[in-house]
Amino acid sequence: MKNVNPTLTLAIILFSFTQSFAQLPFARNFGPTIGCEAGSNGYFYAGEVTSTTYDAIYTEECYYQNTKTIRLSPPLTTGVTYTMFLHFTEIYFGKGNPVHTLGDGARIFHIDVDGVRVLTNFDIHANVGPRAAMVFQYDFVADADGFADITLTPVVNNAKISAVEIVAQGSTSAFPPTSTIIDLNNTTFPVEWFEINAESRGNNAQITWTTAWESNNAGFEVQMGNVGGSFETVSFVEGAGTTTEPTSYQFTTEALSPGSYVFRLKQRDFDGQISLSPMVEVTIGEMAGISMQPLMPNPAIDYTLIRFFGHEGDDVRLTIHTLYGQQVAEVFKGKLDKDGQHSFPVSTETMAAGYYFVQLVQGRNITTQRLLISPK
Repeated sequence: MKNVNPTLTLAIILFSFTQSFAQLPFARNFGPTIGCEAGSNGYFYAGEVTSTTYDAIYTEECYYQNTKTIRLSPPLTTGVTYTMFLHFTEIYFGKGNPVHTLGDGARIFHIDVDGVRVLTNFDIHANVGPRAAMVFQYDFVADADGFADITLTPVVNNAKISAVEIVAQGSTSAFPPTSTIIDLNNTTFPVEWFEINAESRGNNAQITWTTAWESNNAGFEVQMGNVGGSFETVSFVEGAGTTTEPTSYQFTTEALSPGSYVFRLKQRDFDGQISLSPMVEVTIGEMAGISMQPLMPNPAIDYTLIRFFGHEGDDVRLTIHTLYGQQVAEVFKGKLDKDGQHSFPVSTETMAAGYYFVQLVQGRNITTQRLLISPK
């Protein structure tokens, strides 16, 4: 283990018990040594964590099987801006654990701070690999209750966090990583996802995707996994670099055995920054064959037309979701009455301007497109 400042390590553990002090900075770590909240379990790792000299705050964790809001209670003044540091590492999944060797995609979750989504479909392992520290910085304005609420929402397996600090705005972390702290206030991703689809083509899966714009984009790792399993990279598709125009891509797999497969894209820019696409699922076999056509119009003002091809008797569900996964409309649910194209005009007059996902589900075959609703 690296050199660890015992005073700081003891301080963060003691802070965990009290959670409230006369003044900032505030710090709390999470793990079985200090006790985990109701509805959570603890895990301890006895090895070394890279990208930090403060191993002690990363080597244990509390993990949450269901959505959990953790209330932090430092002395916050309503209307004042503070800086929060969020510490993560993946000590359970990944190479090095002889039992739990799943890697990218094994743990995915969302993080909200006082009701604001700051990390969506966050995958620690996909960003830094196993047992490496990763720290985010986020500025927030204290609300009227004087608390800071962190909500963890699991998407795949359990959600977790290693430690949290709250300091005066602009102050530094007491436990800085040896890597760069990622500033969530100024993060601009290398691409803006527009849509991603997966369709069966006989025994092959065809993945198509479109970006609205790209900045410094090196390309995309096409990643494939079985339902409920981890992902592996099966190909790399070069990106367009920098462009303000929509750009479309396509990749077709080699022949696959019958079954259900999940795909996603791991986008990389030339500086190493990554972003993950939404996941799409496709079934290879007798039940495959449903496909969605481009939305028209898109962007939409007062309506859009959703069109897809399917077969008589297909059990289909067509829904619209926010980017955070909240369903805002169920357009259709039931069995199709004919072979061929099916069309559903959808009014968007009562929907707020912004991006949405249109999702078409048939069995384990899922197709997703992105819909932009323009201001009225």
